[in-house]
Amino acid sequence: MLRRIHHREKLAGALILLLGIGLAFAFTACGETELNHALENLTRLGQGSTSGCPGCVLRDAIASAEPSDTIEVPAGIYSLPFGELLIDKDLTLIGAGPNETIIQASDTPGTANHRVLRVSIGNTVTISGMTFRHGVEDSKEQRMVIFPVLPGGIVTIGHEFGGGIYNHGTLHLTNVIVTGNESGSGSGIFNGGTMTLTACNISGNRADAMGGGIFNGGFMTVSDCVITGNVVNTGAGLENWADSTMTRTTLSGNESRIIGGGIHNTNIGTLIIDASTISGNHARYGGATKE
Repeated sequence: MLRRIHHREKLAGALILLLGIGLAFAFTACGETELNHALENLTRLGQGSTSGCPGCVLRDAIASAEPSDTIEVPAGIYSLPFGELLIDKDLTLIGAGPNETIIQASDTPGTANHRVLRVSIGNTVTISGMTFRHGVEDSKEQRMVIFPVLPGGIVTIGHEFGGGIYNHGTLHLTNVIVTGNESGSGSGIFNGGTMTLTACNISGNRADAMGGGIFNGGFMTVSDCVITGNVVNTGAGLENWADSTMTRTTLSGNESRIIGGGIHNTNIGTLIIDASTISGNHARYGGATKE
């Protein structure tokens, strides 16, 4: 069951609102014909969607949550047929585990026309025990992207960032998988704010330009993670334009068509690596490179 815990109610005991959905199949809105157990026990928050789409119910829960609430997201597949999942307030999401709670832009890789998750500026979000997959951001339009560590803080670039996760706030990820996403750069994750990743797996993401797994344009700390099987032109595992610290992390099996199979750390990037493994990455020039 999807549970929302108000911050002000945590000391007095959680208030759980139960409205049975009574549906065993997500078919019409989400196009799923297989049994989806997330529908069996979802708690309806706010007005909610009545379509039987678990991703819609999750979106409604986030939209109706109050700042600093906690939402417990049960096991199930949460497809998002109506665009990215936006978090624009302080919030905590707790899944049943990355192999159990799956948030996806579409049922299959490469078929969506939007990313999975965006965290807006000025908000602190904590997420654990989930998978984010199948997001696609392939627009080539000129856009302004915030890079807090750069002079002026804004860069104009002719492609989109963050197929899986796009962060401009403060985002903490623990025991999260980000896989099977596509975008111009930062296909798995784009960070333009502050981010910590702990015990995460960033794998199987593909970008056209920079940062197949992660593109960091802000402040990022990575510990006890695996970054593997990502493909891009430069910086297949990590493209770093800002401040990154990496501890007890493995980067392996990433492939860059040009430079930086494991890591591409630019001349404006600061990168600290401790007790980590970088091996088996491939690139035309440099498995791990600093300009």
